[in-house]
Amino acid sequence: VEKGTPVPRLVQQQLRILSRAVSQCADSVVITDRNGRIEYVNPAFERLTGYQSHEARGNLAGNKRPAPVRARAGTEGNGRHGNNQITCGIRG
Repeated sequence: VEKGTPVPRLVQQQLRILSRAVSQCADSVVITDRNGRIEYVNPAFERLTGYQSHEARGNLAGNKRPAPVRARAGTEGNGRHGNNQITCGIRG
């Protein structure tokens, strides 16, 4: 949705539901721009990595993330390494 464009009520409601779901998800959620720079992390990311959202924002995600983020990511309580990723793109 472009700036200044009215957003229909249904779309606003769906965005609120999606936002709540992502923020309450027990799994780490990281949203990046097209260049891989982190734009958003949910509270689970903060809890699992020890990084606050303002510390992660602007850093590169994935294999290009800074060494401190890689070092803290590690195991997430299920005994497996926490590198499972779902990647999708939204063109806008």
